[in-house]
Amino acid sequence: MRILVLAASKRVAFLMRRTCFAVALALLVLPLFAADDKPPTAAQALELARKWADAQRSYEEIPGMSIAIVHDQKLLWSGGSGLADLASARAATADTLYSICSVSKLFTSVAVMQLRDEGKLSLDDPLSKHLSWFTMKPAEGGRGDDRRRAHALVGTAA
Repeated sequence: MRILVLAASKRVAFLMRRTCFAVALALLVLPLFAADDKPPTAAQALELARKWADAQRSYEEIPGMSIAIVHDQKLLWSGGSGLADLASARAATADTLYSICSVSKLFTSVAVMQLRDEGKLSLDDPLSKHLSWFTMKPAEGGRGDDRRRAHALVGTAA
């Protein structure tokens, strides 16, 4: 019974946070669309996006983030929200560098699979066929230049 009460109280807390967030966002948005029915200016829209991102960061309990708004390959706005480093309380900015860990593997894998689908490469090709500068010393057991793109994508190229 106690577990159900905790789950229910967490659900209520979640719904209350969500409602408070929606009300706060509405209070931020309503002044932008005051009595005149004109569409918002670019500056107003960018300010709304900045406030929305900051509210989302706070709501999702994200310590800090950097944001860029781009339209038609043109940077309209960039900035940061929250902290880049909690220990030193350094603010996040548009220039903050973040560790992306293994996320780059996802982008590389998607690009390679798209090239495969277009018939521009095969997953069975040796890496050196497309990366002529790539060489790898043979590991114990003799495997060296026979590394395949598929091995690299799934992390078995060692």
